[in-house]
Amino acid sequence: MKSSPLVSLDLGTHSTIYAMREDLQKPAGGNKVRRFRAFLDRRPDAERIVALSDPGSHTFLVLSKMQSSYPHIKEWIFLERRAPVTKYQEKNRRHYMNKEGIFVKTDAFLFQLIKREKYRRRNDLTTYFLGIGGSTNEDPNPFIEAFHECERQISRKTSGLVHHLLPVASGEMLQGLVEGANTVSGEHQFTAVYTGDPLGKHRMEWKWKKTSNVEILHPAGSGEEVEKTINSFYQATSIRLDPIHTGRAVHQWMHELPKSLPTVLWITNPYIFG
Repeated sequence: MKSSPLVSLDLGTHSTIYAMREDLQKPAGGNKVRRFRAFLDRRPDAERIVALSDPGSHTFLVLSKMQSSYPHIKEWIFLERRAPVTKYQEKNRRHYMNKEGIFVKTDAFLFQLIKREKYRRRNDLTTYFLGIGGSTNEDPNPFIEAFHECERQISRKTSGLVHHLLPVASGEMLQGLVEGANTVSGEHQFTAVYTGDPLGKHRMEWKWKKTSNVEILHPAGSGEEVEKTINSFYQATSIRLDPIHTGRAVHQWMHELPKSLPTVLWITNPYIFG
């Protein structure tokens, strides 16, 4: 896996801004490529993968694009939680609907949990399960290396305290980045905008409340406001942000957060549309 590039941005602020382009990871883009690559490479005997997430989610998109790299996996079971979908999500579903080897099942969340348990009891194929929303909890955390890729590049560009901004849902990426930061001498501060399931936000706050260099924020702004930020960011940088995760985090940073420190914007998800 190639390192994600760190690129300088000109957003008209007085601070130095960089983008860590995780969205350029092949073959699908986004931090889930790094996460799922580690998960799948460590399970060479897998014949079936079961994932549970929202319709049009990046979990399903990335897995569908990684499918050809793991031809020994015979079945990819996508358990979609029945929920209202945005135009972005609905169009993104086209990337994995009706693909050979991918079986999409849509139902209420409780029934999907029951289906997942039924797969656990089957013994026809060697089956592995991703956590809800694509969580994996791999050890070692693959995002430790992501941090070191960033640190190697940014140490040639600036010194002193560096601020990192990213969206957080499962928390695996934030955990790995903080663990990576603990292994270097430089100072790193993390602001994570929570974009996961509303039921998990208090757990995320509780987990990190005593970590001095981590701040968890709730996303601000309407969908229309976030879309305006995405469009203006694209005009300034030619980087298209996804509206589910990274777009929300960058919207909050551009409108509410201080910009006095060198800042790394982690572009954690690909923008896939149409």
